[in-house]
Amino acid sequence: MAKKKRDLYISLLHFGREQLEHPVTMAEARAHLRATNVGEEFVLNDIWFGDLFDDAFYRVSSYNEARWALKMESYFQLLEYEELHEARQSSFRATMLAIVAIFISSAIGVISVVLALQNK
Repeated sequence: MAKKKRDLYISLLHFGREQLEHPVTMAEARAHLRATNVGEEFVLNDIWFGDLFDDAFYRVSSYNEARWALKMESYFQLLEYEELHEARQSSFRATMLAIVAIFISSAIGVISVVLALQNK
């Protein structure tokens, strides 16, 4: 359940970044999340969605309807999340490359021992 809530929050932050120049309504954010099929049960739950929305957005004054814009803190949280995600992917690739290098060096060592034994 916590992972779904996190995915919903990240999706909400992505939506906020996409709409950075144009403040959104809570209904637009909810419709976007429904369209992307992220956390359907949380989108329907007004309390959970409202809490996440309030954490990520601040109200921009408007006469006709309430408009909300992404908080700078939330924007930087999204950047940190993306950097962490990229670092994890890079670390995984480096680990796999190191494992392949170990196998290659081991194979070369075994082959050199076998060739040395055959030459004696």
